Amino acid sequence: MTKLIFSGARLMVAAILISACAGAVAEVYPTKPIRMVVGFSTGGGPDIVGRLIAPKMAEILGQQVVVDNRPGAGGSIAEEIVVKSAPDGYTILACSNSLSINPSLYKNLPYVPLRDLAPVSLTGISGQMLVVARALQARSIEEVIALAKSKPGQLTYGSSGNGSGSHLSGELFKVMTGVQITHVPYKGGGQGVVALLSGDVSMMFAAAAPALPFVNSGRMKALAVTTAKRMAAAPDVPTMDEAGVKGYESFPWYGVLAPAGTPKPVIDRLNAAVIAAVKSPELKDRYATLGVEPASGTPAEFRRFAEVELKKWAQVVRQGALRAD
Repeated sequence: MTKLIFSGARLMVAAILISACAGAVAEVYPTKPIRMVVGFSTGGGPDIVGRLIAPKMAEILGQQVVVDNRPGAGGSIAEEIVVKSAPDGYTILACSNSLSINPSLYKNLPYVPLRDLAPVSLTGISGQMLVVARALQARSIEEVIALAKSKPGQLTYGSSGNGSGSHLSGELFKVMTGVQITHVPYKGGGQGVVALLSGDVSMMFAAAAPALPFVNSGRMKALAVTTAKRMAAAPDVPTMDEAGVKGYESFPWYGVLAPAGTPKPVIDRLNAAVIAAVKSPELKDRYATLGVEPASGTPAEFRRFAEVELKKWAQVVRQGALRAD
């Protein structure tokens, strides 16, 4: 009995010490700059959203949040960097919906996203636009489909990389319309948009954030948005469903994750900073001009959302027999 009492006392002391340490971690974190790794090049949706929330998070946390672009392989290079980083809250990932696509598209990923990364919060949900080069002889979805069918494989569409949301949106379009268009991957949405402006590709399923300024200036034409409803920032552009591709829906989302094993108090501190940043009036106003809808929530809510997205895109990849080309 005495041994049991002493054992119980030790457990209570250990629990108190763990609780005290967790509280201390939360109280002192962060004490140095935080590295925010972005899996795409500058100018794309994930980069734009990451660079919008980083300074607001820095303001809230009292430490600099430095954006580090590591483009390639649909964001999986950046994801692996964060997976292998120390779980201390000083390296975080600004991701896009490629996080939910890569496991199905790449068969040999050296990590499992929702096992090896800890969700912090969503940061936004966007729409994509099917934008076409000014020189393309098609000014509607019907005309694009007709042109593509008359020239199988000759039309090209740019993307922000293999496994990116823009890649899968293009593949979904091919599956649903029966057209043959050739995928040309870039290291980010910004590079894809530049390629479209220069005429290197015929079209692109571009995130609204990098595409809207050029659509509004008339340098490229938006034929449809990929969301179920029209975009507030581009109310005159029809949905893909309205334009004739019935049932089509695809949308990019953005979020923040940390390495698995990051202490809960640190995750909670990061979560509070992300939510405060996303809900700040200036960020909401900036989001609106870019066609991004503010989104945030608890780590558990983000995990459930990502799990649904993983299943959805696994089915799309399987049905379309897609691969990272």
